[in-house]
Amino acid sequence: MAKRGRQTYFNPIAQRSILIILAILFCSVIHGQSDFTSNPDSALIRGDQFARNFQYGKALQQYYECVRSDNQNVHYINKLAYCYYQLGNNVDAEIYYKRSLKLDSTNITANIYLGSIAERESETSLASAYYGALIEIDSTIAHYHKLKARVDIKLGQPLRAFQHYQKALEINPTDIETIADLAKLYLQSNDLKSAQFMIDEGLKINSSNKTLRYLQTNVAFKLDSFEQVIRIMESILAEGDTINHYEKLLAMSYLEKERYDDARIHLIRLTRNEKPNELTYYRLAQAYDGLDSTAQSIRAYEMAIDIGISNNVGAYYKNIGVLQRELNQLKSSMIAFKEAYHFSRRPDDLFFWAKSQDEYYADKRMALANYQKYLRIDGEKSQELVNYTQARILQLKEMVHQQIRN
Repeated sequence: MAKRGRQTYFNPIAQRSILIILAILFCSVIHGQSDFTSNPDSALIRGDQFARNFQYGKALQQYYECVRSDNQNVHYINKLAYCYYQLGNNVDAEIYYKRSLKLDSTNITANIYLGSIAERESETSLASAYYGALIEIDSTIAHYHKLKARVDIKLGQPLRAFQHYQKALEINPTDIETIADLAKLYLQSNDLKSAQFMIDEGLKINSSNKTLRYLQTNVAFKLDSFEQVIRIMESILAEGDTINHYEKLLAMSYLEKERYDDARIHLIRLTRNEKPNELTYYRLAQAYDGLDSTAQSIRAYEMAIDIGISNNVGAYYKNIGVLQRELNQLKSSMIAFKEAYHFSRRPDDLFFWAKSQDEYYADKRMALANYQKYLRIDGEKSQELVNYTQARILQLKEMVHQQIRN
C-alpha cells in the first residue's frame, strides 16, 4: 500500500502574527529612509542644536535633509548656506544664498551674507551692491548704512561713507561704534574740530570707551597738546592696557615736554615689544641725549642705522658725529660726519665733515679741499656756515702755503 505524502498544516494565528511582524519591519525601514523627508521639523531641531554648539558640520547634514524635503524653503536654504559660511566654504555658501535670493529677492539674510562673502573675497564693489540692496529694502536700519559706509571707505569714496555713517547715526544716535567710525573719517581728512566733536559726543555716552580715548589721543597729538596726550595715556596705562602706536605717541609727548626718563622707559619697552623700528631707536637716542647719557645715545643711533631703511640715516650719522665730538672722539666723529654726507648729500653735512678733518688732522689739505667743495656744490646752505667757510679757507690757504714752504 502506497504511503501518503506528509501534509503540512499552518496555524492561522501564527500566519497572522508573521505578517504583522513583517509589516512592522517594512514600515520601520521605510520610516528610517524617509525620516527627514516625512518629518523635516525634527531634522531642523537637531540642526539648530548642533549649530548652537558650533558643530556646523553636523548641523549642515541635518539642514541638507531639510532642503531635500523642500528645496523651495528659503528658511532651510539660509540655514544650510550659513553652515557652509561658518565652515569657510564660501563657494557653496554663495551658491545656496544666491538660490535663496532667487526665491526671495527681499531676503535680508542672503543679502547680508553675500555681501560678507564678497568682502572675504575682496570683491568690494559686489559687497557694496549687496549692502545697497539692503538699504533699498529698508532704509531705516542703521546697521545696513554702517555696512555700506565701510565698503565705501574701502572703495575710496569717503564722502559717500560720510553720508551713510551720518544716516546710521541719525537712526541710532547712541551707537558708539558709528560715532568712532565717523571720528576716524574726520581725523583722516584732518578735520580735527569735527573729529573732536564726535569723540566728545561719544564720551558723553561712555566716558571709559578706549576706542574713543585712543582717538582723542590722536587728535591731541596732532594739535600738539602733549600734556593732554600724557594725561589720557597715563590713565589708560593705569588700567593695564595699551597699543604700541599710542605708547609711541606718549613717549614722543614726554620728549616734547623734556621728560626724558619717562620717554626712555616707554621707548625701551617698545624696542622689546614691537618689530625693530629705526624711529623708535632714534627717539630713544634723543631721550638718552636729553639725559646726557652720550654713549647710550650713540648706541641707540647705531641701532637705528642698522635697521634704517629711510632717508634719515644721514641724520643719525650726523647726530652720532656731534655726540662723539662732545666726547672728544674726533676720529670717530670725523668718520660719522663722512657717513652722514654719504647718505644725505646735504651741503651742510659736507661742511661738518670738513670741519672734523680740520680739527683732527695737522695736514689741512683734505679739510681745505672739502671746504672748497662745500662752497661749489649746489643745495641749501646755512649762511652762517658759508661765512665761516669763506674765512677759514683764507686761513687754511696761508697755513698750507707755510707747510709747503717749510
